[in-house]
Amino acid sequence: MWKVFLYHQWQYEKAEKFLMDMESEGYRLKRIRFSFLFEFVKASPKNVRYIFLYNFVKDHSYAYYEACKYVLGSCGGAQVCGKRFFEPEVYRITHPESDLAPVKKFRNNYLKRAFRSKMLMALIFMMPAIPLFFIDNAHYDWRAYVLFIIAMSAVATFVYYAFGLLSLGKKTAFHI
Repeated sequence: MWKVFLYHQWQYEKAEKFLMDMESEGYRLKRIRFSFLFEFVKASPKNVRYIFLYNFVKDHSYAYYEACKYVLGSCGGAQVCGKRFFEPEVYRITHPESDLAPVKKFRNNYLKRAFRSKMLMALIFMMPAIPLFFIDNAHYDWRAYVLFIIAMSAVATFVYYAFGLLSLGKKTAFHI
């Protein structure tokens, strides 16, 4: 069974709750496509937890390996999906009472770092459009329109990730 579920990258807790609810209804996650299309298989209802780990460019740092090792070993987790590029890694944890605070702290810090770098890239793409504001006849040239569209896309990207960064910043140790 396929199900569409929309969430922002910083709303991973919402997605994890959705997966736990589906598992308690007897539908186990098989895979995720395009970050919003979830495939489930019929299974017996169980009380499990899901956790999302992000590794956007597959940089595989030591902290990432430690988080994965902790989930797989100490928490009785198994990777459900996430082997493809730009796909969140989803782990199904069979010991729901496990303490996931260290993994959640790693995830939160990783997402903050990733969002900052995406905001920086958006700023870099905005820079070519800055001269447009100082050229009088720029509105007659088609290249100016293209630069303007690229700059506005970069502004939208910057605002999107800035909002995500602010949302992640609101999460304190009590939320982790």
